[in-house]
Amino acid sequence: MIAACTAVGIAQHIKNSSQTETDTISSDITQANTKAENNTSEPQAAVSEQESETTALSEKEKTVSTKTTAEKSAKAAQTAATVSKTTTKKTSVENTETEKQKITVTFSVNSSKAYEYGADVPEYMISPASYTVHNGTTAFDILNNLCREKGIPLEYKTKNYIISIGGLKEKDCGTASGWMYRINGEKPPKPASKYVLHSGDRIEWYYVTNAGD
Repeated sequence: MIAACTAVGIAQHIKNSSQTETDTISSDITQANTKAENNTSEPQAAVSEQESETTALSEKEKTVSTKTTAEKSAKAAQTAATVSKTTTKKTSVENTETEKQKITVTFSVNSSKAYEYGADVPEYMISPASYTVHNGTTAFDILNNLCREKGIPLEYKTKNYIISIGGLKEKDCGTASGWMYRINGEKPPKPASKYVLHSGDRIEWYYVTNAGD
């Protein structure tokens, strides 16, 4: 009986040892699986973190790019405004200088003496009127320019010797008839090509039929 009890005890001890070893192996397997899962999740977490960093960097690059573009646009607009302002100022100065280079005078071509004489002409080839001309214009220049603009024939031997204006020639109304000019009602001491006009001058080319006109 003692032997039977001993055998039963040994068998129970073997069973308990086997169960313990089984539990130990099961625990080791569970720990291994857990470690494997942890090892698997760590790379995933790293990848996720790397993706987040990449996204953040991309957003930062977009922000920098947008800021740079805005700065460039603002700089370009500022440059354009500066150029426009400079151009406007330059144009204004040029216009002012141009205005300074111009004068206003009164001009006419008077053929009334020939009309009274009986010539088939109007009293005025060019009626008295104000004209703006460049500074430096002479008494001949304004006659030549206005006759050309108005389509009035002008014939001259020299710039100081007028033969015909509007078809009315020298000696058409007597041997002493012809064209002369005066400034502000007086005969100037200079020939027409040498007399430089001044602002406010009254220039009159007129036809005479005798020496007393």
